[in-house]
Amino acid sequence: MKNLLRFVISSLFLSTLILGSNFSIARADSQAPLISYISPTSANVGNTIYVYGSNFDQTTFVAWDGTYGQAITPTLISATSLSFIVPSNTSMGSSHTIQVGQKASSLPLSNSVSLNVIIAQQPPIISYINPSSVVIGNTVYIYGLNFSQATFVALDGSSGTTVTPTFISPTSLSFVVPSYLGIGFHTVQVNEKASNFPLGSSVSLMVIAAQQAPTVSDAQQTIQLLLDKIKVLQNQIQSQQVGSMPPLKSFMPANTSPTQSDTGSAVSSCVELSNNLTYRSRDVLTNGDVSALQDFLQAKGYLNSEPTGFFGLVTLGAVKKFQSDNAISPTGYVGTITSGKIKDLSCQ
Repeated sequence: MKNLLRFVISSLFLSTLILGSNFSIARADSQAPLISYISPTSANVGNTIYVYGSNFDQTTFVAWDGTYGQAITPTLISATSLSFIVPSNTSMGSSHTIQVGQKASSLPLSNSVSLNVIIAQQPPIISYINPSSVVIGNTVYIYGLNFSQATFVALDGSSGTTVTPTFISPTSLSFVVPSYLGIGFHTVQVNEKASNFPLGSSVSLMVIAAQQAPTVSDAQQTIQLLLDKIKVLQNQIQSQQVGSMPPLKSFMPANTSPTQSDTGSAVSSCVELSNNLTYRSRDVLTNGDVSALQDFLQAKGYLNSEPTGFFGLVTLGAVKKFQSDNAISPTGYVGTITSGKIKDLSCQ
């Protein structure tokens, strides 16, 4: 009887060990990650999605649109939660499936949940850019609201070019001034890819030639140019006192002439600019074209000061006003179109 009891107890113990071993093996085989829910279930491109479930670890990945979709490496928060960002190449206004799986595992993908990618409810808005005057290759920072991974930069409006910026945060972006952008003023706007939003308000960006990058302030340059003019006039006055005064306009470019004759009547002068001019241009680099431009603007009533030979803010404003009055885009950049109009009006 005792031997029978020992046999039964031994059998029960052995069965327990076997069953326990089988249970442990079955549990090890069922450690595939599972999804309970995601939050939010509707999002924009660039938004962060949180996934809640079980059995998450460093090898867990997100399967975007199933086995043949896109594999996304998430941020692991804990064994029950992780997060990922809605990819920038996602079409807005579409529905997608979200699953999780284990890298280098034969386990199938988890159950799926749906995520709706919607069009942004608020269009991106520019507050300001910095810097606003640059040379080709500089980085421009854009500050505003409602930026995302889908935000793009439009240069010179809908008919211009688009640039993909670097997304920094919902309130800041950056982009590099492209090499094909011309010298002069350009408009900068932002919008969302695949959205129905119109381009928002624009800010101005001035692209200057590399050799025109300022080393001192505009005021210092203007003062120096005026001092040079004063010195020339002083020399002329001194020459007059000894009976050999040259014409007062002798220091001006050869392709301009006084706006008033000795009798006070207007004199027609033919102004042909041989250089493109822009903000910060100088006579010394343009063979006197800046003074010629300023003489013309003064004769036409757009400029109330004598020529300085330096294209500063006052001259910039005068050029824009002249361009507006003559159906030319008021960029302040004196290129072929503006130079041609100046020639037509002055060479009649």
